[in-house]
Formats: sequence, structure tokens, C-alpha cells
Amino acid sequence: MSQVPKSARSGTADGQRVVVVIGSGRSGTSLCAKILGRLGIDMEDTLNRANEMNPEGYFEDAKLVEINKSLISKLLPVPRMGPRETYPASLISAEVEELKQHFSDRISDDDRVWGFKDPRVSQFLPIYRQVFQSLGIVPVYVFCARSADAVVESIRQAGNGKRDVSEQIYFIRSFLALRDCAANAHVVHYEKLLSDPVGEIDALWQHVGEPGKPCPLSEADRADLVDERLNRSQLRAVPVTNPMALRIEALLDTMNGTDFDRDMVMSELREIDGIHSVYQSCLDRFIEIGKSEQKDQDHTAELQKNKDRVKELQKDHAAELQKNEGRVEELKKDLVQQEERHKAATAVLTVELSHLQAENAQLNEERNSAISRIRSGEGPLSVDKDQAAHIVRRLRMKLVKARAARDKAVERSKASQAKAKNIANSTSFRAGQILADSIRRPGLRTLAMPLRLARLRRNQGSK
Repeated sequence: MSQVPKSARSGTADGQRVVVVIGSGRSGTSLCAKILGRLGIDMEDTLNRANEMNPEGYFEDAKLVEINKSLISKLLPVPRMGPRETYPASLISAEVEELKQHFSDRISDDDRVWGFKDPRVSQFLPIYRQVFQSLGIVPVYVFCARSADAVVESIRQAGNGKRDVSEQIYFIRSFLALRDCAANAHVVHYEKLLSDPVGEIDALWQHVGEPGKPCPLSEADRADLVDERLNRSQLRAVPVTNPMALRIEALLDTMNGTDFDRDMVMSELREIDGIHSVYQSCLDRFIEIGKSEQKDQDHTAELQKNKDRVKELQKDHAAELQKNEGRVEELKKDLVQQEERHKAATAVLTVELSHLQAENAQLNEERNSAISRIRSGEGPLSVDKDQAAHIVRRLRMKLVKARAARDKAVERSKASQAKAKNIANSTSFRAGQILADSIRRPGLRTLAMPLRLARLRRNQGSK
């Protein structure tokens, strides 16, 4: 910070004073903060960045800017309107505690007056006043006013872009700042400050400085603090059309410094508040309707998304279903062929068995005949050993072949059954069955198809 005189003292027995610069923004608040710093007010400038819009910087408290942005995100559903009238205290409890801690850190051991500036504060003065009361801080308000045409143009150039939104921002910040400080402020007009910096800065000192003390800056120093070339927005300003913005501008034109009819101002503010409350209520209702419609749209979109997903699944699995059906048909044909081969092998085995049984019967007959001849005394049995051995070998070979053919047929049958079981238990086959079931019997089965497919995939992954 720059070297400042020590003539700005709190001058109160009840608590330390703090100068709060309020206004619509783009209305000379940064210039006012710079002047207050030169007058000896301990102004925070941790956000003293410069750009084309503010060549000398913004003279803002970075921590307060961060807190105010958080309040905006929670309490301003529509940025160009006022904050929500009702909300649970827990919603902003973190921000309130941060403000208390930050202001406690700012309170110095001596009695020097300090201050801060951020146009966003104009929308949250009730919250700030609650913190001030809890810490025993006495706020001294300085309201920065400027031609509505120039403010709106400056807001638009700063990045908003839309004139109607810029006009509403000018109105809501100006109105809320005046209403919530109960018009208990020193009004500094930007145009008057440019045309008469000596007199306007002296009047500002009388409001924020120690009573009875002369302004610590010479007339030359006061004149050097103001650069008329910074009033560039007025060159491109277009007349404001918002009736509420025009009304608040007309009210500000009747206020200069602290020399104005406060009762008249408060009466006008109450009338404006009544109009604004109706408009705010309608807007709140419109926002709630919009949220409800958005939920319906989200639900419809989700439903359509699910329908599209079902179509995609049907399309993705159609080829797989067709492929599975083809495999099923091939398997059926293969099973039929296996059964036919099994029947043929059975028939061959049956014929072979019949032949074996016939030959066995013949051998038994010959054996019985030989035994009978021996018993009747007709002489020993004449047997051709070579022929008998040949018959035995032939019978054994046929028996071995028959058993091998039977075992082979059984193995082929088991292999076919196992193959059919594997295909029937495969994920692709079961997915095809689910899809075919949902297509052939539409309804709840179709809606449940994604869940059944997901469950099938989950079960398959757990194996």
C-alpha cells in the first residue's frame, strides 16, 4: 500500500469504524477506493490488478471477492436479480464464518479507520451487517453514483454484452445498496467528482475523516487524483429504457453527499421495493416452473435415451441372434446325423450279435451232439482242432469289433450332447434368447431386457 496520513481515526467509543464503498459497479467505486486510501483510510488492495477498464487497478480485497462469488453462486439463481429472500442459515454458514475471521484479522490494534470495496457487496449488505454487529464494527457507507447510461455501457463493455441485462444489474445493485443501508450513506457522483475533485474529495473527507480535522490532502493533490480521460463510457452511452433503472437514477439525482431528504428517499425506496417484490415473486415462480420443466425434460430425455439404448441392443444382438439360431440349426442337424449314425451302428451291432448268437447256438449244438455220441458209446469225438481255433478267433474278433463300434458310438453321442450343452449355456446364446424373448413377447420383457442382459454380463464376469 502507498504511504497514508494517520489522520483518519475511528472516533467512536462503541467499536471500530469501517468504510464500505457500495454502488452498482462501473460507477467510480475503484476511483473512490483510491481516493480513500490517499485520505488515510486503510483500504485493502490485494486485488490491485490493472487492465484497460481500470488502468490503476480495482483496489479490492481478494478474499472478499472470493466470498462474494460463493454467495452469488448460492443465493442468486438469476445473477441480474436480487438474492433469495429466504434460505436456511446453514446454506451460507461457511461464508459468514469466513467473513468474521477475515474482519477479525483486519481489525487493527490502533484506532485507524479501514475499509473495503467490492460492488458485489451491494447485493449482500444484510449478511455483512450481521457480521458487523457480531464484531462491534460501525460501518460508514459511501455510495458511488454515475449516469445510468454510462454505467450500463461500461457494464456491457466489461463483458456482459446485453443491454437489458446490464440495465437490470445497474438497477438491482443500486436499489439493494440504498435500501439495505437505509440511505444512510454519503453519495459521491462520478461526474461531479470529475468536474470538482477538490470540493467533492473535501466533502468525502468530512464524512469519513475525524470530525474537526481538515482534509489531509492539499487542493493540488486532490485535483491530481482524478483523471477526466477515464470517463470513456459516456462517449458511447445509449439512453436507458428500463423504467426501474430510470426511477433509481432519478432518485440518486436528488442525493448529493449527505445533503438530501432521507425521509423522501426512504419513501421512494419502499415504493420501488413493493414493485420489485412482486416482480421478484413472479420471477421466483417462473424459476420454479422452469426447474420443474427441466426435470420433466431430463426425465423425457432419459426415457428416450433408454429407448435408444434398447434399439441399439436390439441392433447389436440381432446379428448375434441370427448367428446363434444358425448354430442351433446346425447343432440340431448334427444331432440328427449322430442319432442316425447311432441307429445304423446299433443295427450293425444287432446283426453281428445275431450272427454271433447263431454261431454260438451252432457250436452249442455241435458240442451237445458230440457229448451225446460219447455218452452213447459211438466212439470218440472227431474234432478238427484247426477249424475250432479259427472259429474261436473269428468270434473273438467280431466281439472286439462290436464292442469298439459300440464304445465309439457312445463317445460320439456324449460329445454331441456336451457340445449342445456348452452352446446352450454360452453367454451369446442366452443373450440371444433374452433378445428373442423381448421381441416375440413385447411389453415388460422388452423393458426388462437391459436389466436381464446386464445381470447376465455380471454373472458371466463373476465366473
